Amino acid sequence: MGNSSAYQILVSAFACEPGRGSEQEVGWKWAVELAGSGALERVTVLTQTRNRPGIERWMERPEYRNLPLNFEYVQLPGILYGMKSRFDFLTMPYYAAWQWLAMKRAEALLREESFDLVHHLTFATFRVPVWMKRLGLPVVMGPVGGAEQAPWGVLGHRARPGVYLREAFRNVMTGLGVLTLRLFPPLAGGRGVCLAATPRMKAIFGRLGLPVELYPTVGVDLGPGVERKFPPVGRARRFLFVGRLHFLKGLQLLLDAFARAGVEEWRLTLVGSGAEEAALRRQARELGIEERVEFRGHVPREELGAIYREHDVLCAPSLYESGGFSVLEGMEHGLPAIVLDVGGHAVSVTDECGIKVPADGTAAGVIEGLAVAIRRYAEDGDMLAAHSRAARERVEREYAWRVKVPKMLGIYDTVLAGKGRSEGV
Repeated sequence: MGNSSAYQILVSAFACEPGRGSEQEVGWKWAVELAGSGALERVTVLTQTRNRPGIERWMERPEYRNLPLNFEYVQLPGILYGMKSRFDFLTMPYYAAWQWLAMKRAEALLREESFDLVHHLTFATFRVPVWMKRLGLPVVMGPVGGAEQAPWGVLGHRARPGVYLREAFRNVMTGLGVLTLRLFPPLAGGRGVCLAATPRMKAIFGRLGLPVELYPTVGVDLGPGVERKFPPVGRARRFLFVGRLHFLKGLQLLLDAFARAGVEEWRLTLVGSGAEEAALRRQARELGIEERVEFRGHVPREELGAIYREHDVLCAPSLYESGGFSVLEGMEHGLPAIVLDVGGHAVSVTDECGIKVPADGTAAGVIEGLAVAIRRYAEDGDMLAAHSRAARERVEREYAWRVKVPKMLGIYDTVLAGKGRSEGV
């Protein structure tokens, strides 16, 4: 793996704190896993000052205390942070300003220390310019996503007021983000590589002539092998969703599909909370399936393992999703996945470990596709068992941190060798 043991890496991770959601977890996990690989001389992370208490508590743990890992904290004036916290639409302008301030801090660090490469991690989006290229170092950007668009023919099913307007606005912002990439490319003179979390994101980077590789965002802490215990007849009876109860998670489609599937023995568990809970409970009652749908609410992450082990199939019919952490956690526990064939789920789930339902048609077609997938797992125990084994194997092969980190170190080697593009990621 080249000379990575001599590298000193500067990481930009606006979101970076353990135990505070998927985006924060991405920044934190990449930082500690890279530092813990034993292959880097030092990892220095630029992050928000507000993340400091949580980071310092975890850095006191024995497994992290002696890592070659240093955090530099950067924060805009408190009044700006307060405004950003109060008004969601200010998040991205605030983030852009924070990145500029972080770049200035990095310039000061470079006057005292040497770094070989800068790695932009979070936010994992392409919509805001990456100023770190001004440091004159090679840049690894990502993995990033955010370019996905909700299938227009599916979006209107049981839609809430304003959903088309909100998505149209988001699509406009995606277009502006692409223009921003064109005007402010993240790599100086092509020195580095962009890592795309989804095929659509990869296509955008490619059209702009930027070196790019497809590289999923999230990884999993792979535990010991999980023994799956199927029902005696070998059929799926317990289906599971884990995540926010948000309209774009596609749960309104899933409930209709379960009602249509006509599998009397199945049970569906929804783990999570969100604005759609009341509407989903109403929908379940209207469909006559409320006795078979359990709303468990928010569950602490440390308790999720037991819930995964209680179920047979994970359902994640999001209309778009760059990562999809719950799908990987389910696969780790041997749960095949039913997903829509969009975004990051189109990458993480293969035909050997799940069922991908096409989403480029009508809502009725998607609902029927989900219902067919449910029936297949409810009727075909052999397929369920085969997909369960393949799900666990895919996570072990592609998504375990012990696999992802060496791949990232290989990308560093390639970038610093001046090749600009990494192969086989």
